[in-house]
Amino acid sequence: MRKSTSVHLSHGFAISLIFVFLSATALAATLVWPQWIEALAGNQPDAGDGSEEWMMTALMSIAMVLSATGAFRAWRKGAAS
Repeated sequence: MRKSTSVHLSHGFAISLIFVFLSATALAATLVWPQWIEALAGNQPDAGDGSEEWMMTALMSIAMVLSATGAFRAWRKGAAS
């Protein structure tokens, strides 16, 4: 008898992967084109010194790591059940 190798993944896994994708996209946009924040907001919240972009890059990196960790945990939980 063959054992099924399919894994049932939770909604938490999908949500975490979406956050990873969004965070990685925002991080890449900030690294490639830092002015996207000013273009989207319509003003310069940091008066053009670039500090807002670097803060956003740091926050997106943290969000990406946390979301990836959550996705990995949800995947492991789904694989264990």
